[in-house]
Amino acid sequence: MDINKGTESEKNLIRKQALKNREELDGIKRREADINIADKLLMNPLYSESHNILIYVSCNNEVDTLDIMEESFKKRKKVFVPKGEGKGIMNFYKITALDQLSDGKFGIPEPVFLADKFERTRFNPSDSLLVMPGVAFGKDNSRIGYGGGFYDRFLLNYPELKSRSIALCYDCQIFDKVPQVVYDIKPYKVIHF
Repeated sequence: MDINKGTESEKNLIRKQALKNREELDGIKRREADINIADKLLMNPLYSESHNILIYVSCNNEVDTLDIMEESFKKRKKVFVPKGEGKGIMNFYKITALDQLSDGKFGIPEPVFLADKFERTRFNPSDSLLVMPGVAFGKDNSRIGYGGGFYDRFLLNYPELKSRSIALCYDCQIFDKVPQVVYDIKPYKVIHF
């Protein structure tokens, strides 16, 4: 039996359960969790000391990141958001306001302007924080994403960000353990409520 096939089917079962849990969250509890998670992130030293914030744009019942982005603009941090660019390829582009986002593939908001791409020759990864989404997480920070491997590939290209990555999720997305394969990369920290 191919161990990766077995692991992928386990991941799919957990992914389905976590997405169902997230979808069933009560609106009031979700908003309370969003505020608490944002507060925890904004008080984290990794956030405070970083000038570049690479952050996903929330959609489909993910932990809300729009307030975090607004706060980052106010603090004069450089905010970069992801854009899928081909099979498994994702890059981050700088935005200075939320109105610079537009619905992209699958209805996921993406940057309209692609001028300021995050590259180590222009922006220092050691002065950056990667805020990532996920579908399910283990108590050891192991992560199951949506299955495209975008964040794993991005972190392979920017290994300095492994120790400068924080994932956001709701308590209902935390499991005792989630299956992992060799190419899965754990975030340094998971903030949940």
